[in-house]
Amino acid sequence: MHNRVLTADNMSKRNRPCNPICRLCLCTNETTSHLLTECNFSEAVWDRVASTFNLPNYSTMRTNVAPAGWVNHILAFGNKEEKKKSLGVLFTCWWMIWKERNRRTFDHKEITALQLSSLICDEVRLLNFALSA
Repeated sequence: MHNRVLTADNMSKRNRPCNPICRLCLCTNETTSHLLTECNFSEAVWDRVASTFNLPNYSTMRTNVAPAGWVNHILAFGNKEEKKKSLGVLFTCWWMIWKERNRRTFDHKEITALQLSSLICDEVRLLNFALSA
């Protein structure tokens, strides 16, 4: 997964010019792990989304744990439905964080972590409704 996501570090490896700094926090170099699990912006988004859906807080995993570690943690606990729900929320969260990164990179527009977490919660509810019909 790390070499497929076109974060700044992977763009550099492909000799494509880009700004190496994370567009969400503007504090450190952008990597897949940073963008999805370590960035302060992403952390604020996940905390609100996880709280909304009564999911475990993964704050103890945030330091130096790749996104795959989060997935493995989810798969290790709970029944099939809980795992499915948790993974769905996590992947939706990551997808929309990626979209916010791209909005900032290419459209030069941004929304706050609170706004993004609200959009994610709405999206998850809509997906759950569609899947239950």
